[in-house]
Parts: sequence; C-alpha cells; structure tokens
Amino acid sequence: MRIINKKYLLVIFLAGIILTGVIFLKPNHEVKLDNVILKQEVNNKTMAMYVGRDNNYEEYEGNSFPKGYRLNQNKSKCIDNNGAEINNALKEENGSISLTTNKSSYCYLYFDEKENLSNICNGSTMQECVSNENQLSKIKTIENMTNEITSELYRYHGLEVDNYICFGTDDKETCLSNQDKYLYRIIGITEEGKLKLIKNTSIGTMQWNNKSTKEDCGEDGEKCNWENSTIKTYLNADFLTDEEYIPTGWQDKIAEVNWNVGITKSFSDQPYAQKIYEKESNNKTTEASKIGLMYMSDHYYAYDDGKGATNCDDFYCNSWIFYHTAYEWTMTFVGYDSSRKEIATGIVYLDQIGTQPITSVWNVRPVFYLINKIDLKGLGTIDNPYLISN
Repeated sequence: MRIINKKYLLVIFLAGIILTGVIFLKPNHEVKLDNVILKQEVNNKTMAMYVGRDNNYEEYEGNSFPKGYRLNQNKSKCIDNNGAEINNALKEENGSISLTTNKSSYCYLYFDEKENLSNICNGSTMQECVSNENQLSKIKTIENMTNEITSELYRYHGLEVDNYICFGTDDKETCLSNQDKYLYRIIGITEEGKLKLIKNTSIGTMQWNNKSTKEDCGEDGEKCNWENSTIKTYLNADFLTDEEYIPTGWQDKIAEVNWNVGITKSFSDQPYAQKIYEKESNNKTTEASKIGLMYMSDHYYAYDDGKGATNCDDFYCNSWIFYHTAYEWTMTFVGYDSSRKEIATGIVYLDQIGTQPITSVWNVRPVFYLINKIDLKGLGTIDNPYLISN
C-alpha cells in the first residue's frame, strides 16, 4: 500500500454499543447516517469486515455495516504497512468508538451477532424457550425489549427495533419481495411463548363498524363494540381465508384468543399505557377469535421507555409501531362520545391519538398471536427477518 502523510478519521457512531453510522473524512467516500455506504477506492481496499457469533466469523462482503450485529472492539484492529498493530487506533469516547488510521493502514472489523429470539431459542419452540429460566433471562436482555411484563407481554419499544418477521412464507426472498403481504413486526411475547404480531403495512381502508347511533348500539354503545363490529367479521372471515395473505396451512399457526373489549370512554388518564390497558382489559370477548387490531395501549407501550410515559416531545415518542403515513384504527373501544354525539373508537394518526366515529373509513393493520409451538431462524432485521421454520 502507498504511504501518505495525511491521516484520515473513521468514526463509527454507536448509541451505547449500537453501531449506527460511519464517516470517512476523505475524498470519494460518502456518508449516510443509519444507511452507510462505503465507497472504497479501486484497487486500494483499506478494511475488511467479518460477522459471526461465539468467535466463529466469516467475511462480510456488503457495502454497509451489517445490521443485527455490533462491533467487537476488542477483536477489531488496524495494522500499518509493516504488519504492526497500531496502538490506540480504537478509542471509546462519549458512547462512540473512534478509529484513527491512515491510508497505509489496513483495518479488520469484527461484528458479533446481537442476541435475538432465534439464536437464544436455538431451534426450540417458543413455549420451550420461555419455560427455560436461562433462555427467558436472555430474552429479557434483548435490545429494545422490556425486561418485565407490561400488560401481558414482554414488549419491543423504541424507534430502531429488530422485530421483523415473515408470516405466510418461510422463504426470505419471497417475503422481502412481497412485503405488503408477508412482512409483520413482533409487538411482544407472552409468558407462554406466543408472539403477538402486527402487519407492517395496511391492508387497506374500511369502516370499523357500519352502525354508530344510540338506537343501533345502545346507550353506551356496547352493542356495537368489537365483538359486533364490521371489521372483526371481515378480518376473521375474508382476510383470514385470503390465500394471498394467509396461504393454506398458515391459519393453523395463529392462536385463538379472547380479546379485550372494555369501554374506555376517553384517553385522558395518565400514565396513558397503564390506565388505557386497565380500561381495555376490564372485559373480554365471550368467544375467542384469531384476528384483531392493536390496542391503544400497544401503541403507548411501544414508546422509547417501554412503559408508555408521555413526557417526551412528540405524541408517538419514538415508537416503532407508529405507521407514519396513515390514519389507523385500533380496537380500543371508546363507546358513546358525548362531544361527537356518536359511538367512537380509538385511532392513531399523524403524530397524535384520538377518537373517531366508528363509521369512518381508516387504515387497517391486522394483529394476531402465533401459537407457542413455533421456532424461528433469522436476525429480526429488515433485510434478514425472522422466519418461522416449522
């Protein structure tokens, strides 16, 4: 390699120890935080990357840092043109790792696979996995997962969350090329090992119910709640049997559950998640069914802190579950809205939450629980989502 005088700085930004970006301060290198492109000079490669776990590594040929991995700063190193390791090339400062090299150096960067449901459970079913105290303890330490049950689930929270999963196909390429049909995200996992999923994108718009008057729904609206709603019927008949979304055999992987249908009346109580959940859960459906919508409490619990606190600048508080481009129904039933003079339910829209008459037309993202006898492979990232392997 050629020796030059001027040094350049490669900064690998980490939030704590999470790798999020790279900067090459030299010509012909381009910076894109969160989606880094490494433009290497022709015939002058200056670094090699390796990925693995348990000290078993293989070379990584991607043009960006691998998702689902974290830098192993102890193993990573740079050498000079004489093969000698460069002292103090790696430094940790203020939660970031800095790597200072020059063009005559060659750097070896090693990335360890982050803990995830697939490698923790390692071929066992989710039911077996969570019943193992050691494995459950590891699940509780997964990045962006709450380490205690919040409203029946260990939950994913925050904005950057590796909780992507394919449903309807066990082939990654098929899933990624048909994301509108097969790509979901994991809201959380129950103590029995059932994963709760939400569709990554909307399946379209429709009414929550086609009736909304006191005459039709009763004084408090209960006759028009989720159990009697148009949307519940559609999701558990038309959608559930639509083989474009749920091919033959995949229905059997969805658990039947009794959904919360308590009348909430308002969302004014704080802390939001806890109080909303208490209202939602004060009554359950009398008959189990497979498909529902997210609760308003699911939305709140996905906030940064994982507890649904509202002391942040935006209403959605860096929530991965928030569908940024649409007005979206929840199944949290409000009942009779005295200000609107109509029966209403909860919606999430733009950067807010609110209520809307149930005859309105908004987006729908199906939600369901998987049976607990499935096992997973994959990393849970957008480019390597979990696959159901049985």
